[in-house]
Amino acid sequence: MACREYFAEHDAAAQLGYQLAGGIVCIVDKPDAPGRQSRPGGRPDWVFEDSRQQRYVIEVGRLVPPTVRELEAVILKGITRPLGELPGTFVLIAPDDRLKPEQQATIRQSIEQHLQAGHLPDDFSPVPGIFVQRAGDPPASLVPWIVVPDLPCNAAADDPQVQGLRSEFECIVKTASAKFQGFEGRRILLLRLVQSGLDRDYHVFPSLGRPGLLSEWLAPMTGTLTAVDDVWLDPGLRVWRQDNHSITGAGTLQRVLTGHRYLDTPSPRFHRLVRKVGR
Repeated sequence: MACREYFAEHDAAAQLGYQLAGGIVCIVDKPDAPGRQSRPGGRPDWVFEDSRQQRYVIEVGRLVPPTVRELEAVILKGITRPLGELPGTFVLIAPDDRLKPEQQATIRQSIEQHLQAGHLPDDFSPVPGIFVQRAGDPPASLVPWIVVPDLPCNAAADDPQVQGLRSEFECIVKTASAKFQGFEGRRILLLRLVQSGLDRDYHVFPSLGRPGLLSEWLAPMTGTLTAVDDVWLDPGLRVWRQDNHSITGAGTLQRVLTGHRYLDTPSPRFHRLVRKVGR
């Protein structure tokens, strides 16, 4: 796991534990740590414990359209790995419909030219509409961040993006249930929605006279997911970011992960989707 993803995962889980416990929680175990003996179904991400010895077993999942995972794999193979280690953690920000195959070489060459000149800028655009930004100081690599447009508030169930997200959602929930088998404590799936295209107000919770999409998707599964006690959501945090390349000076509205270690003041606003009765 990349260092940046490790810390984002840890911070999100720890902040949720803090919210649930009403105080500091301590790491008891990292069941899926490298070198641990594998087992059928896998292992959850984290086990925390509060001052009352209440345990929170947390699996962190990331809900994104299948096309995002495909594009991330393309970037990692064609740009990140050939570049190797960079003088910091940098993020390649690209809209899901903007990065073309022929642009990969141009982006990689632009970064290589900066490195050869002895300085990689903190914020630059190697090709129009795509940006490279510094996210941290320790030497690391280039991390893809695909910007997904929000789904329409009235998106139909047969919309291809909705169908793709539902398939991903069902897979994540079933995988979490398998990982939780045999673990004692409050077993929680924390689902990160920041790159899903789902809007908290229109899609996640009841709106416009219909239940939220996630509730609709989860309802048929609840009877079989015996090992999942809670499903919590991190919809992300909406922020205005000044667009340095805009001559008008207008800002652009973006979403960032709430449980992010670079926020000056962490502001977790996690939302519970469902909790098993009696837990």
